[in-house]
Amino acid sequence: MMSSISEEFSTVILAYPDNPAGWIVMKTFLERKIPVKAVVYEAQSRRKKWNRFKRKVVKDGLMSACWRVRQTLRLRRSSETILDLASRAGIPSIPVGLFNSMECIRLLNSLKPDLLVIASAPILKPEIFQTARLGCLNAHPGWLPEYRGLGANAYALLKGDCPGVSVHFVDAGIDTGPVVIREKLTVRPGDTVDSINDRAVVRGAELLADAVLKVRDHQIVTIKSRTKGKHYKTMPFHEVRKLNNRLKKGGVPDAL
Repeated sequence: MMSSISEEFSTVILAYPDNPAGWIVMKTFLERKIPVKAVVYEAQSRRKKWNRFKRKVVKDGLMSACWRVRQTLRLRRSSETILDLASRAGIPSIPVGLFNSMECIRLLNSLKPDLLVIASAPILKPEIFQTARLGCLNAHPGWLPEYRGLGANAYALLKGDCPGVSVHFVDAGIDTGPVVIREKLTVRPGDTVDSINDRAVVRGAELLADAVLKVRDHQIVTIKSRTKGKHYKTMPFHEVRKLNNRLKKGGVPDAL
């Protein structure tokens, strides 16, 4: 596999600037010398952050929403953001009011990327991810297609299956697009659902870089599967605590 990528092939990264996953993806891409044409980010105010949190509370409950915030803070490995890394590398960072907006569609159409890469973003309208010539890639913390949704790895562990990470093309469904690369993650002594998902984010960034190279080199072979899997919402906080206690006591599922 080549260690660099032609400047003629362009990627655009979509990210919330306050989400450390963006920093991890950008750092990985810079190390792999994958040129990024631009970072498109949703401008964040305190009001917008608060509204995002309230939506999570309504959707998943207060404890689960707080757990997701805690997980994001745990993942932060630097005071820098993706915007800081982009600035130092001379990569433009362009704000939009909302990802799912005509403003964003017009911007992406003007950038004409070969490939969109999601570092962190909401569920996108087809009009957004269809702006890229070759599609849009996302790293999912779970083994696709069997385990879709934010609760994928937690429920895999609960059912005695391996946690994992998968890179897939984005389509109109939730984690239902063609899978490009996937790996199972080893459960280590002392692991928790958080620590496993942290590793999934880091490994997902590395697999995203691999996938970009495969797309560029026309080496993409999607993984065939006979199942559509199941969508798993965020596991309730009290269930996560039970699962973590099981893991800490050595109650690792037999499949692992």
